[in-house]
Amino acid sequence: MIYLAKRDLEKGLFILKPDAVRQNEIYYARKRIVEEGMRITKESSVQFDYDLVWEFYPDKRDALLPKVAEYLSNGQSLALIVEGINCFDKLGRLKKEMRERFTHSEIYTGTHSSDSFEDAVREMQLLGI
Repeated sequence: MIYLAKRDLEKGLFILKPDAVRQNEIYYARKRIVEEGMRITKESSVQFDYDLVWEFYPDKRDALLPKVAEYLSNGQSLALIVEGINCFDKLGRLKKEMRERFTHSEIYTGTHSSDSFEDAVREMQLLGI
């Protein structure tokens, strides 16, 4: 039997945006997270507003940001704190998988995942979770 030290685990953030929440993609995301050997340690409903979107996406401060803010503020998102080995790689693959089956446009992407520990910490702090 292999025992993992706590330090081997990564903790990341996965967000289902309002349209994904409305279309019950929550169940699919939860199922895939577990299938990938990770676990959800916390779930939190999030209501984005323009200011939060501005802080959350500092690298996307362009002409699309107002449209993204309108999209994200148009309903509740669900933030999942996920823990597991190679968490960021697995969440990145899940984000890609869900976007391939779900994305409506450059703006309506349905999901977000943190790319690194530093991003996850910053994003969780911004969301207050």
